[in-house]
Amino acid sequence: MGFPGYIVKEFPPTQENPRNSEGDFIKLPDGRMAFAYSRFSGGSEDGSRCDLAVSFSSDGGESWSKERIFLTPTECNGFNLMSVSLLTMQDGTVGVFYLKKYAGMQCKMFLRKTVDFESFSDEISCFEEPGYYTVNNQRIIRQKNGNLVIVAGYTDTTVVEMTEAFSNHNYHGFPWPAGRVAVYVSSNDGQTWSRTTVLNPPFKEMCKGSDIGLQEPGVVELDDGALYMYFRNNTGRQLQSYSYDGGYTWSAIEPSRFTAPPSPMNTLRLRNGNILVGYNPIPYFFGRQTVFNGNWTGARTPYVLEIADGNMQPLVNPRAIESDERAGFCYCALHETDDAILLGYCAGSENDKGGCLTRLRIRKILKEDL
Repeated sequence: MGFPGYIVKEFPPTQENPRNSEGDFIKLPDGRMAFAYSRFSGGSEDGSRCDLAVSFSSDGGESWSKERIFLTPTECNGFNLMSVSLLTMQDGTVGVFYLKKYAGMQCKMFLRKTVDFESFSDEISCFEEPGYYTVNNQRIIRQKNGNLVIVAGYTDTTVVEMTEAFSNHNYHGFPWPAGRVAVYVSSNDGQTWSRTTVLNPPFKEMCKGSDIGLQEPGVVELDDGALYMYFRNNTGRQLQSYSYDGGYTWSAIEPSRFTAPPSPMNTLRLRNGNILVGYNPIPYFFGRQTVFNGNWTGARTPYVLEIADGNMQPLVNPRAIESDERAGFCYCALHETDDAILLGYCAGSENDKGGCLTRLRIRKILKEDL
């Protein structure tokens, strides 16, 4: 049957720009489409120097402009900016949310507003509490009551051993504690934020021996107003939890129906009320390999889309959009236009040295083909 849609833009790695990864889409006030993403120049690791770049489309995502850098860590008093989320704010501007790594092993989310990716408001800190936070691309949601919600992977760096390697942002080999999740809510359109709770990982027995805990959470609001949070982990499934009070308290964490390797899931509420779900459905079972010809893929293939109803119940069987075993597909941004779905996702293969996170790809799928 073949894969739905067609590729409209590639962001390949180069020697000077060894990694392009995780981005988000938004429609600008002037009608153009923008795709903002992480553009690395100091290496391909998460701790390498990284700027934020953007590309524009004036024809519904059929063609895209040459990308350009719009925000640098130097401008923000940090050394790495990445993981962009874009959101239309109540005043009509575009909210640009991003992670910033800076001194003292701090990594937090910040917000700036723009209308054109040329000029920006002052930086707003979303997290006041110290720590190392991870928030994936396209992760900020607005509830029906207008409140904004961020769910963030969280490590309290005030209680971990600050080794020299760790303080130099050399993450590999560091004995990270099992992941926790901090929930933040804003009732004034992002001007101030309150931490509502911190979720701890469930017992290892529940997670089949997992020691990585809760990672890379995402959240979507359901038809009845409940918030549904999902978590990457290494149990073979996404874990899940529900909040019925706007993000202040959460149900016991449990396995979801979504099978997966340690790779993030993403969701998008569609205009018709359904929810589009993107994820890698095959876990590590049966000796599944994470490296192909020396290149790390994370076993993040195939990548599928599923259409669920407004309460996350499946309506259509998952449909693969990529399945190359030589590559990995992940950190996918989902965006709806009048007649199509745009996907912006990592798609590095054996030809892109440095792993599956080095190449970005934009695919357009007409709604009639889903």
